[in-house]
Amino acid sequence: MNNEYYSGPEAVTHYLRPDPDKYIPLVELPESLNPYLKKYNIHIDAKLMNTLPLGNVKSLPAWQMLQDGGELSGLSLVEASSGNTVFSLGLLAQYFGVKSVRAIASPEVSDGKLDLLQLAGVNVKLVEGPICPNPDDPEGAIATAYQEGSKPGFVNLGQYDNDSNPAAHEKITGPQLFSQLGKDIGMFCAGLGTTGTLLGTSRYLHKKIPNLKVAGVVRMPNNPVPGVRTTRGLNEVAFPWSKVLTEPLMEIDEKEAYKTSLSLIRTGLLVGPSSGFVFAGVMRHLKRLEKNNEIESLRGKHVVFVCPDTPFPYVAEYKKVLGSAHFPVIENSQLRDKAAISEQTSITLVPELDVKAVRGLYDSDTSTAKDTVLIDVREPNEFADHHLPGSINIPLSELPSWIKTRNDHDPSRVIFICRSGNRSAKATYLAKQMDINAYNMKGGTVEWSAQNYPRIKDPYCVTEIIPSQ
Repeated sequence: MNNEYYSGPEAVTHYLRPDPDKYIPLVELPESLNPYLKKYNIHIDAKLMNTLPLGNVKSLPAWQMLQDGGELSGLSLVEASSGNTVFSLGLLAQYFGVKSVRAIASPEVSDGKLDLLQLAGVNVKLVEGPICPNPDDPEGAIATAYQEGSKPGFVNLGQYDNDSNPAAHEKITGPQLFSQLGKDIGMFCAGLGTTGTLLGTSRYLHKKIPNLKVAGVVRMPNNPVPGVRTTRGLNEVAFPWSKVLTEPLMEIDEKEAYKTSLSLIRTGLLVGPSSGFVFAGVMRHLKRLEKNNEIESLRGKHVVFVCPDTPFPYVAEYKKVLGSAHFPVIENSQLRDKAAISEQTSITLVPELDVKAVRGLYDSDTSTAKDTVLIDVREPNEFADHHLPGSINIPLSELPSWIKTRNDHDPSRVIFICRSGNRSAKATYLAKQMDINAYNMKGGTVEWSAQNYPRIKDPYCVTEIIPSQ
């Protein structure tokens, strides 16, 4: 009997080492989250990878890649990752003799993730790149990590084309799920990032359950959800993920991912936005099967989805994405730092226009809004990736200089724009202090994109939208 007590000189190593017999909890969701339980006796189960020793699903392939990586002693490891993979490598690499770990990361990585990487002792190099990265970009994170890893004294394990990634799930996740549910598994669903979880798990399960449904979930373009990619972004991945799918891909946006994650958290499952993302995809898949009269094939079966990590690195992001309406009010908040509260209150009270109102200012899809200046305060690479027609780019850091040069008698209305409305709220606040007729576009480019309003886009990001059936 395993009492889960680890002792001796290698106690921590034994605790961290993945093993098929160290069962990762599989928890059925309650009827309050599963309307298909009563109607069709379909069970929905969450594989809680957030309960692994390092709190995330990537710790499995990280260990496997290190184990299969050959002689690593004394080398410095470089990996293209903004989060869980390089975080796990940073903590596990010491047990394989690796000297140091360096992350080649996107500047879009959340502050919480950056803090975690530094906590783990990982060196971080940020590399510019659009939201929809070009796989052939020699300046991108993947190419940079490969180039640096090829130098003497360095190594790049390469999670995007290293078969040890899916092999970890073929060895651990797949066998565990079959042991826990057997042939009662009707569908397996995962979000697509490196695709290792989906590929490795389904490789094993398909051998045991030939008629298993395998479903994948991707994020909508310009909707940042940690750990997962757009359909176009999957072109960077070398694994044959499409060959194991039996169901059409589903697209989930940022708000739905965070909102669904919140419902899981408040049920008692401490999982992050990518978990809500996959669960939202599961519900879309079941809705499609019901609409097409195919859901009876899952009657009495289990639909399993993977929860990749915890919500803790993204706590600050939940309010940014969802707004304060989803969270309880803090009583006596005035007892906190009054200066900080005063500034924040001023920013939140700036005049706003919703995206529908801004769209109504256009004469056509591409003409500039009448008597209005549209200023996008994001960074230049974000603006180049996609922006509203007729808008100009003045990064928030450069806005004070622009305000100083503006004609005091200019009657034009100014509408500030950013990704979600937070940076543009600050810009609006600054402009209002100078008596500029300024407004913040509520919801930012995320909401504008969700309404399918016209955008000027990087040609590489133009991709077919997958209908959410």
